[in-house]
Amino acid sequence: MRPAPLPPAAPLPSNGLPERIELKGATRVEQALGGSRDWVTPASFAETIPPAFRAKRGRTVVLALTNRAAIATAFHLHGHHFRLLDRLDDGWKPFWLDTLAIEPGQTQRIAFLAEFPGRYLIESVATDWAAPRLVRWYAVE
Repeated sequence: MRPAPLPPAAPLPSNGLPERIELKGATRVEQALGGSRDWVTPASFAETIPPAFRAKRGRTVVLALTNRAAIATAFHLHGHHFRLLDRLDDGWKPFWLDTLAIEPGQTQRIAFLAEFPGRYLIESVATDWAAPRLVRWYAVE
């Protein structure tokens, strides 16, 4: 005899992230990964380095991340969570991320709501065991 099926699990409570991201009127930024002189190692990082971009608080930011390295590169955004946009720019994946692996020669687009004012790091590291971790920063004002 089979046991009775379990009732469906209750949904998880909200994590406070927006249900939708308005892409119309978003601040759009292109960011090259791998081989760009704009990235520095954490040891050489200084506040005198200009930001990768600036965003107004409450604005949506769309980053086009292009991997120019010969191998996959991991991208990490501090301070905010993002959604991975569909390649046709007609929607996004239904989950939130803060790190994304990008294949060589590929461009991925991500979107996030710039909610929290401050200065935040962005990181890029090739998936080679000896690859240095590279950083830049962005500002939400």
